[in-house]
Amino acid sequence: MKRTVLITRPEEDALPLAETLRARDLRVLIEPMLRIKPIRDVAFDVTGVQALLFTSSNGIRAFAALDRRRDLPLFTTGEASARVARNLGFKNVEAADGDVAGLVRMVRHRLKPEDGPLFHGAGSVVAGELATQIADAGFDLRREVIYEAVQADALSPQLLQRLSERQIDIVLLFSPRTAETFVNLIKGLGDQREAVERGLGGIVALCFSPAVADAARALPWRSVDAAERPDLSAMLNLIERANATLDAEAAAEPVPEAVPVPEARPAAPVADPRTPDLSPASVRDATLPSRRARGWVWVSAAVIAGFVVLAALATIPAWSPWT
Repeated sequence: MKRTVLITRPEEDALPLAETLRARDLRVLIEPMLRIKPIRDVAFDVTGVQALLFTSSNGIRAFAALDRRRDLPLFTTGEASARVARNLGFKNVEAADGDVAGLVRMVRHRLKPEDGPLFHGAGSVVAGELATQIADAGFDLRREVIYEAVQADALSPQLLQRLSERQIDIVLLFSPRTAETFVNLIKGLGDQREAVERGLGGIVALCFSPAVADAARALPWRSVDAAERPDLSAMLNLIERANATLDAEAAAEPVPEAVPVPEARPAAPVADPRTPDLSPASVRDATLPSRRARGWVWVSAAVIAGFVVLAALATIPAWSPWT
């Protein structure tokens, strides 16, 4: 059975993911919970910076739109963001294993605090404790807000209908803020909320990390699961497993018993008025009047004969030759 997957990522990240999922024979819907808005008038200086740090693809895109430098080493949390950086022309790119803690470990291993400060291109809402952990490692971090992640203020009518009617099998959530936005929009529904939440009971929520799953559990999903690692490869494996589980559960569901259809009995033949009824009962009924008529004839004949005999006897004295 071909499953339908909803992607809630910003459109820039959702489109390449959608192509990957369609290649795996999945239907894809995209409804971003966040819209990325670069801050055009921000001013920052990367002079003397030994490396750039990013925790999302959105920060890399925003930086590339504001600064032409591509020669600085760039460190990011995951391979998907690293791929975006390479596509934008950055020459020296390294990816951690999917989260902020991994990024800090990589920085500690590759860089030295005495070689200069680090630059973090951040969004208006920062996830994780990158600044604190980098400071604890002895580095100086320059953080600049270079983009804004604007939350969606409503779910589309088409999506609400699909959710209510369970026309979606899997919902993908990639950040705690995305999950919180989705949860708040569902809980803020009026009369539709009950129907939508009832529909969620047949939908699986797949999350990028345990933190995302914790935020998603505020809704009554069929199930909530988190990827083994916060990277795209683990997320794709999670989608495959969920798809296989849904197929297995569908195959195991008992087939409803067929309602027995009463055996058809032949209808009574309709008599053709032009065809004589030759059944024994009909023949008996038809001949009864004629038999009665013949009986009356014989009775009448006997009565007449009796009268004739009596008349003859009464006239004997008159004509007898022996008187």
